[in-house]
Amino acid sequence: MDNRLLSLQDYEKNQLGSWTITMTNTSSLWNEPENAQKAQKVIVSLYQELVEKLPGLLVLRAFIITSNVIEEYDRLLEGTGRRAKVDRPRDGMLAAKVLTWGECSNKDNYYGAIVIDERICAAATFDDSSECKALIVHEFTHVAEGYFTSRFINNKKEDIYHNEWEKIVFSDATGLFSEYFAQLVSYPYYKEQSVLEEHINYLITHLTSVNKFLNNEIAEYRYHADMNRLWPKVISELSRIFDQIGRSIGLLVCFNNEMYEPAWNCFINKIKQINPLWVPVINEFRDALTSFDITNLERTTFDPICNAIKSGYNAAGFIPETLKDGTLYIHVPF
Repeated sequence: MDNRLLSLQDYEKNQLGSWTITMTNTSSLWNEPENAQKAQKVIVSLYQELVEKLPGLLVLRAFIITSNVIEEYDRLLEGTGRRAKVDRPRDGMLAAKVLTWGECSNKDNYYGAIVIDERICAAATFDDSSECKALIVHEFTHVAEGYFTSRFINNKKEDIYHNEWEKIVFSDATGLFSEYFAQLVSYPYYKEQSVLEEHINYLITHLTSVNKFLNNEIAEYRYHADMNRLWPKVISELSRIFDQIGRSIGLLVCFNNEMYEPAWNCFINKIKQINPLWVPVINEFRDALTSFDITNLERTTFDPICNAIKSGYNAAGFIPETLKDGTLYIHVPF
């Protein structure tokens, strides 16, 4: 366990399959060496359970425990030369975030880092929380899947501008799939059925919040008519919704046959009460994800998910169109 403030270059010195656990701006809980050692034991044990199944996890170079995920992630991101920052969630803390950088064509020069809230690690260590252990597994999976996907479709991490519609859609599609896949892998670590229900309820609560937020933003747009002011908010909010949809469907499809149909119907009925336009979109996402062929990975493999992403924007009240001159026009019909 390392308590120094390390840079990307420091982490890059770790060879493939070697990674550092660090603590940055953490509470006094970790001042006790015994506590830090217990946390390290839990984290390493989960890693070892996964790495043989997910060899892409070997690109992990850093596991950073912190009290402020956004601040630490942004600090590391600056070292990659990318400008994008993490938006602070409107509905609570950011539990963890994965950063990848380097040459996706060469795993020796491709790197992954996990930045995670210290409360997650504390609960996994001292409370034996299955939810928090599952979340750590979820983040490990993001690193492995991220490398695998980037390698096979040459999906280089780069800044995406607000007028690059197809890049926005593809980024949302790969992000949603990553969340779905990570839930499939982490599902066995959940021990309490109530935790699974909480995840589904979170999507319902979040979709309700976003639906209301965007309706208010559209109403304001009718007065200020400034799409440059509205559009970044739309991208940010819907990106989070798509990620949560991926996580929720990933959990639901793991239910056994007896539980699946009632759980799915209950889920859809709740979606219908928020906004009926989202019901066919959710079904479209389910069909795209459950038929996804990860053994034949190409950019076109993501086309059904990309189409569902576009349907999601339409359901939220936005119809983007790239004009002949390359200008992005966003139609807001209602």
